Amino acid sequence: MQIYLVGALIFALIVAIFSINNPNPVPVNFLFWGFQAPLVLVILGSAVFGAVVVFLLGMVKQFSMIRKVRSLESANQKLSRQLAEMKNLKEDEQSKTSEENYDKEATE
Repeated sequence: MQIYLVGALIFALIVAIFSINNPNPVPVNFLFWGFQAPLVLVILGSAVFGAVVVFLLGMVKQFSMIRKVRSLESANQKLSRQLAEMKNLKEDEQSKTSEENYDKEATE
């Protein structure tokens, strides 16, 4: 996690230095829309837009993982209850069997 943070900070520093060194206005054309803007704003705006897209995609993945964990936890609880019930049934059967064996031995 710390390596990721250091890498992101280094990348942000490189983008900032590059954009500050390129303040010249450039034409920006997007579909039917066009305008002139300083290259520094185009670079920083693109970097921010990319960061927002990555953040949103990460959030979608995070939410899907949370839903999956919740469903697995509920399935785990259900199976744990079933296991406990089966253990109780087995113990009941064993106690009945041992009582029957004891009764047989006592009558003999």
